[in-house]
Amino acid sequence: GHYGEVYKGFYHKYDGTLQPVALKMLKRSMCLKYHKEFEEEYNIMKDLKHDNIVCVIGRCTTMKVSSQVLVLEYVEKGSLREYLQKNQARLGVSILVKFGYEIACGMNFLAEKHIVHRDLASRNVLVTDDVHMKIGDFGLSRTLCPERDYYRSDENKELPAPWCAPEALEKRTFTEKTDVWSYGVTMWEIFSYGENPNLCEIKNLWMELHDGRRLEKPDICPKKVYGFIMQHCWDYYEQNRSNFRTILDDYRVMMTNYQIIE
Repeated sequence: GHYGEVYKGFYHKYDGTLQPVALKMLKRSMCLKYHKEFEEEYNIMKDLKHDNIVCVIGRCTTMKVSSQVLVLEYVEKGSLREYLQKNQARLGVSILVKFGYEIACGMNFLAEKHIVHRDLASRNVLVTDDVHMKIGDFGLSRTLCPERDYYRSDENKELPAPWCAPEALEKRTFTEKTDVWSYGVTMWEIFSYGENPNLCEIKNLWMELHDGRRLEKPDICPKKVYGFIMQHCWDYYEQNRSNFRTILDDYRVMMTNYQIIE
């Protein structure tokens, strides 16, 4: 994670059974610096109950290293990025579209809760044993204030630039629409089977986006998915981008009225 390390463990339940869990704890070098962020991650996750969001079970403190630990549901098949890379030969268009739809469902739920994820990418989506999507890693996430629909970061932290919208790169402002941009890049990753979405050198990225350059359509990606979903996520002006509710509506229209595979 951004400032944590994740281990597999077991939760000893009251009925005597052992439940596999993921244990996320602060890296030792960051215990003091990121304690507040770790608390905020827990406070955001504890009320999130959705099929496409990783569930937090609780938290505890390890006496041995005096570190806070988040106890999360264990998601069997690991990150979507690794899953795509390992299973490329048996993942066709229809299953990739399903992956994208499920991620959009989870992101729409977050948007309705006024939460910006700020780090959506295939590396932060997990794959269950029955191959469903779970959005995880809320280390950079923030809850928006009622009086405004954006979050502005004044922290001098490195951003996941290839997934960032222009306004996030330029002004460090984050909204649902910056998550939508990241979602479009995540869709590109899905149809590229986990390739890195490197449009250009990071130092030139904002100018290239300003000039209209975008990631090209992956070979396997249907034209309607690229044009109907991805490109609507990448309008330079955030007010012209889709929101997640619109993206879900677009999926339903596309799957009802069109042959997706071309």
